[in-house]
Amino acid sequence: MKKLRLLSAFLALFTAIGFTGCSDEDPSMMEGGPGTGVNSGVFRVNYNNGIQFVADNAAAVATSGSISITGTIEETGEVITMSLTGNNLGTYTNIDASYVYDGAVYTNVNPSNGIKSGLIKITGINTANSTISGEFSFIGYPDNGDSPMPFFNGMFTNVSYTGALPEPVEPNPNPVPAQEYLKAKVNGTLTEFPVILDLTEDGKTIVSGTNTELATYLNLSLNLQDVAVGTFPLTSNSFDGFTADYIENVMDGFNSVEGEINITEYENGWVSGTFFFTGENNDGGQVEITEGQFNINLNP
Repeated sequence: MKKLRLLSAFLALFTAIGFTGCSDEDPSMMEGGPGTGVNSGVFRVNYNNGIQFVADNAAAVATSGSISITGTIEETGEVITMSLTGNNLGTYTNIDASYVYDGAVYTNVNPSNGIKSGLIKITGINTANSTISGEFSFIGYPDNGDSPMPFFNGMFTNVSYTGALPEPVEPNPNPVPAQEYLKAKVNGTLTEFPVILDLTEDGKTIVSGTNTELATYLNLSLNLQDVAVGTFPLTSNSFDGFTADYIENVMDGFNSVEGEINITEYENGWVSGTFFFTGENNDGGQVEITEGQFNINLNP
């Protein structure tokens, strides 16, 4: 399927499993009772090419203006810990996250540039039962030199918390109509790519944004069979899933060698997120694509 659309500043992406927010918890899913903070609710996430981490203990702590959430598998000693600054419903991107197993520690801080990956979306708070629900994703960077590991499709449901949280407030109760866009900084200069072409074939979607004035192109490519809301590496190998490239003057192409794409929302056919990557051409020249943002309507 091909679609060519003239937009007012845009991009597109993948198909993913969407986040849906709500402020009411389902009491039937509670375990351990209100406020116990132990063996409460559900905490799980996919990682390492689809392995599922399912915690048998989950707990959350609310302090002044912050929330921390922990999931533990007692038998293996695996622990995922996350924290955010905030205390209500919404999506938080400046998070801290870690995964610990068998002496190895993975954190969401990229050691090459110090940038934190991932997000936590708080979708439900029940102050009567002291439970919290949400979704999360991040890339874990190991302290032993191994390859980074994406954690995606993460969710926690009716996890009991200690401390106090305010009554939930739905974010953006009257949102403005959505607009499509694709934009990023190219070597520090903000560039918009308002002409969009997307092609879906054999389970892969390639989205191209064009700036006709500058004769530049920005492409994002992914394997739809592996895509979910979450944070994923951008690499040079299209068989690994997500790749990107930037083209100048038609012929000079820069392929992603390192980067990250963060799919934050997929709802009612609209998909949005952020990205950055370092691109390299055949001569070894590089381009830095930073602060990339996209929001697109994938409906035909």
